[in-house]
Amino acid sequence: MNQTSCQASFRQCTLIREHTDHHRHQTNQQSTPKNIRKEIMQLGPYLQFDGTCAKAFDFYKTVFKSDIQDKMTFGAASEKCKDMKIDPKDADRVMHMSLSITKDIILMGSDCCPTQTLKVGDNVHVYLHADSKVHADELFAILSSEGGSIQTEIQDQFWGAYFGACTDRFGVHWMIDYWYNTDEKKE
Repeated sequence: MNQTSCQASFRQCTLIREHTDHHRHQTNQQSTPKNIRKEIMQLGPYLQFDGTCAKAFDFYKTVFKSDIQDKMTFGAASEKCKDMKIDPKDADRVMHMSLSITKDIILMGSDCCPTQTLKVGDNVHVYLHADSKVHADELFAILSSEGGSIQTEIQDQFWGAYFGACTDRFGVHWMIDYWYNTDEKKE
């Protein structure tokens, strides 16, 4: 399996759409200062582990008194994406998992690819859910430019999102995605 497939993560579109719709409704009820974006954009932590993601999230659900929102293993992902080859011993590694900390903050995480070496300090990403595909492209281009690097090109992914991962010139890791609206067509 290539690094692009491994670094990508899966989460259920329904959870994000419900969360975004709820947040959009709340935002529309409030006045917004002129210098603040009016569009909806989620920002949150994304943690990476080396085979201990499920155990870590079991711990975090007790800390934050919350439930796991969704979970996909590399084995389940390989069933959806036939190009992804997984060693059976790695099938239970977590490809994506999420936990609501508050109504507006979702903690997400995954295990790194079995072929990767996890370096503590490099295992935290900032996740951005853009409000449009154009916005996702803009964010990705700016963050990956001028000394930044691209880990996963921003493009449509097998799980339904438009997604990319990069590191900015300061060494901060970013995951950027956009989920298409049900009435919106992929280009």
